[in-house]
Amino acid sequence: MLLTEDSSEQAFATLKAVSFELLRLVDPQCRPQKLGIEPVAKEHQPVVRANMWRSTNARHQRQNTDFIRYMATMLSQDTSFVFFHVDGDAQWANRDESKTVEQFENLVVGKIKKLLGAKATTERLGRLFRITPFYSIEAWLFQNTSVAIAICARNYQHRDIKLFEAWSNNRHELDEIEKIKTQTCLASKHNLELAEMGFPASIVHGVGKSFAEVVGLLKSSELLVSTLAKTRHPVP
Repeated sequence: MLLTEDSSEQAFATLKAVSFELLRLVDPQCRPQKLGIEPVAKEHQPVVRANMWRSTNARHQRQNTDFIRYMATMLSQDTSFVFFHVDGDAQWANRDESKTVEQFENLVVGKIKKLLGAKATTERLGRLFRITPFYSIEAWLFQNTSVAIAICARNYQHRDIKLFEAWSNNRHELDEIEKIKTQTCLASKHNLELAEMGFPASIVHGVGKSFAEVVGLLKSSELLVSTLAKTRHPVP
């Protein structure tokens, strides 16, 4: 199951494309398209998309509680994994100052543990993965500089081409740009195209920042690794 804080119509498809790239880095021979990929149930989408799960407002607690119960049920299923995308909202260099990780551990993981009680085994909670780009997911998607340049030429009278050319030679900079999606004409309007059209996953992984951190998290899960192995082409 894929959950994303982004609210655009293309947000789920974008996260799905990015997740496939992440999984191929975990197991280059896997076929992630063989996995059943689902969005969060419709009734829980506002909790995720509006970041309502962070709210301590009393009027949100019923929905948040229902959401945590839903998550606990999903994680209790032996064949389920949950990818939860939430932006770090901080520069990578300042990631220790981001509230995202602490809030996620307290308001999602902690509440799931409390609900499951003795059932909150390492294996069950090990099925939940926080997918956290820094500053935001555009820091990953804008790494697809060749496609971004083509979009700038096609849609924006060549605006910001020089910026993307500079980033193509200094890829380590993108995780360090505050509110990066406001820095270019693309904003978040072309995220799906950037995710699906030749996203340079290996190159982004080589930058060694937030994308690589998530790959490392996924690789550390023996359960996920073994599940991906089952999707490989059978040996003749």
